Amino acid sequence: MGSNVSVVTSLYGEKHLPFVLVLIESLTRLGIDDIILVCHNVSSSTMSDSLNRSNVRIVVENFPKLFKNFGDGTRSVEASKKGCLWQVGLESVVDLNRPIVFLDADTMVLKPLDRVFQDRFDIGYTIRDGYKWPLNTGVLFVVKSPSVDKMFEKWVDYTEKILSDNVLIQEAIDKEGGADQMSFRYILNEFKDLTFLPLSSKTWNMDKCTRDMDSVGIFHFKGCLPLLLKQRLYGVEYGDERTPAECEGAFAIWREMYKSVGRAL
Repeated sequence: MGSNVSVVTSLYGEKHLPFVLVLIESLTRLGIDDIILVCHNVSSSTMSDSLNRSNVRIVVENFPKLFKNFGDGTRSVEASKKGCLWQVGLESVVDLNRPIVFLDADTMVLKPLDRVFQDRFDIGYTIRDGYKWPLNTGVLFVVKSPSVDKMFEKWVDYTEKILSDNVLIQEAIDKEGGADQMSFRYILNEFKDLTFLPLSSKTWNMDKCTRDMDSVGIFHFKGCLPLLLKQRLYGVEYGDERTPAECEGAFAIWREMYKSVGRAL
């Protein structure tokens, strides 16, 4: 089984290495043979030992200038830096005829990604109905072109401007859940020459625990690594409302993949 899709993801530090390992495993099982992993602040030993797979191309970027004024180090600010890493991934794509899927590190792919590109569009993104912040940039489907390259440049520029101003950072968190999502909202309104396709998060960016995993193409764990690794229990006292019954399906799949790459829980 093969795939004509390239995938770009990123690893900023080593905290989310378990997520990246499972994401790569899930993509490998679907026949993805071109995974571009952009690493920042990741040790050479981790890259050579844990991430050395034939279908993974590692791109190392340090960004000392770009990152030095990027906000206060909170989770939402850290997550907003991914656009810079993804832009490097976009520039690293070799086969320009392949569509590209950009994925947050804490996602897991369960269905072939090719089917999304049966529709004609430039950028596909997901909308989460009923959420305070319906727009989520953790999953993007992209058909590369000069206009798309320019869009990514603008996305990074707008994000950098927001993250250099604490007032704008708080506004972005309040209105869109993060600077990268507020800046992407700007992009949607500015690039009229591009075709943007909104996709349902229930299939392509599912982040709510569900007993029915059959319809889920991409599951987004949204930072619940301690739960996955069994380092803490479920409960609202930890800032979430997940329950074992609801999460059993997605968590069991993730843990099986984690063990399959030689990791212990």
